[in-house]
Amino acid sequence: MKKVYLSGATGFVGSHLKNRMEALGWEVKALERKDFAAGPDYLRMLIDGCNAVIHLAGAPIARRWSQKVKREIHDSRIQTTRALSEAICRCVNQPQVFVSASAVGIYESFGIHDEDSTALAQDFLGKLCMDWEAAAQLAQTCTRVVNPRIGLVLGKDGGLMARQLPFFKLGLGGPMGSGKQGFPFIHIHDLCSALIYVIDNTEFRGPVNMVVPQMVDNRSFAHALGRLLNKPAFLTVPVFALRWIFGQGAEALANGQFVRPAKLISSGFKFKYPELKDALSNLILNR
Repeated sequence: MKKVYLSGATGFVGSHLKNRMEALGWEVKALERKDFAAGPDYLRMLIDGCNAVIHLAGAPIARRWSQKVKREIHDSRIQTTRALSEAICRCVNQPQVFVSASAVGIYESFGIHDEDSTALAQDFLGKLCMDWEAAAQLAQTCTRVVNPRIGLVLGKDGGLMARQLPFFKLGLGGPMGSGKQGFPFIHIHDLCSALIYVIDNTEFRGPVNMVVPQMVDNRSFAHALGRLLNKPAFLTVPVFALRWIFGQGAEALANGQFVRPAKLISSGFKFKYPELKDALSNLILNR
């Protein structure tokens, strides 16, 4: 039996991942805010001797970014990741792997990116991801560190789909901004499978893109979702409207990347929902 400590266990991704790991017979313990507040020594006592630490927690990004909110978004990721890195290195029996989330927002919104891409975004999200990964890599001298660069996660009960589906069902859906920006997605089932896969396979270190191989843009997503719901999906949400609602935070919605999961592909990982139509059919039509 594997023993895993998981932060963000009650969130959209974390709750799905916890259920999958427990179905495999793994023992999953949640890392909560109070545990981080108690400091690295307390975290060390919790995680000493476990097989894996998975860090998914972080403040929500899709909202209006004031300076206070940006600090919250940054600190909720970087400070907690540093605390876990420090705790891991203080362990007597160190965890075998530290899986610390990152995001495809680390890449520029032009070109096609695999894990070797050096075209990293210099905006708030790009720098946030760089700091996030650097904080996790502080533990690389003590254990294997994996940084899953997670794309847009599709699921019925959270993430992008939960926010947009009500509008699409009313025929009020459509592309965001130009619609030409990359839409690097992954079904929640495949994301959980990929996270478990990198824990079990010691070849994985550093960044791992967690998106499907198919590259589509935002307009393709909107139109595919509209077709499945038998609803029009042509009401473009202009960038100025996104900025009016989200302020600077609109950049997270208006920009997108084209990303290849090169490491997962070369390792032989099999996606259950490798194409957009497969993912949406499962989520909308239960196919």
